[in-house]
Amino acid sequence: MQTLVEAMADIGIERFVGVAAAGVLDAPGGGLRLDAVGFPPFLRGVAKQHRAVYETLTESSVQWTLVCPPDIPDGDATGQARVETDRLPDGGTQVTTCDVAAS
Repeated sequence: MQTLVEAMADIGIERFVGVAAAGVLDAPGGGLRLDAVGFPPFLRGVAKQHRAVYETLTESSVQWTLVCPPDIPDGDATGQARVETDRLPDGGTQVTTCDVAAS
């Protein structure tokens, strides 16, 4: 991500939009979701890499949006997606592909 941020600066691209795992967000009880009891162990490695992306973007001068949904089953938009800044909405366990696209 650091290389991408530097390349963006070199060629004048100011905005990054990406998707990362919900594990990079704050957990309702404190700490990161990826460190919370019950977070799937097989996803921790990917979530830690995504957290590094989040931290790099936070420390950069790039304008950015990083969408961090939980499970994303294929499905139509329900209009029920909830959006929070830097944390997963309480009780958020899944959001359909079309709801992610609409958000």
